[in-house]
Amino acid sequence: MNYYEGPIVYSLLVAAAAGVAGYFTFKVISARVRLHKEANEIRNHPEKYP
Repeated sequence: MNYYEGPIVYSLLVAAAAGVAGYFTFKVISARVRLHKEANEIRNHPEKYP
């Protein structure tokens, strides 16, 4: 590994880690939003859901 490859590899690893973390954060947030929407829907329209 020469002088130029080190920082590039490191930045790629950092970018990959950030991407994975962001992806999981997005999944968790979208799941929570969907749960809240469903809960609000059931609360607002109880006649639809026996």
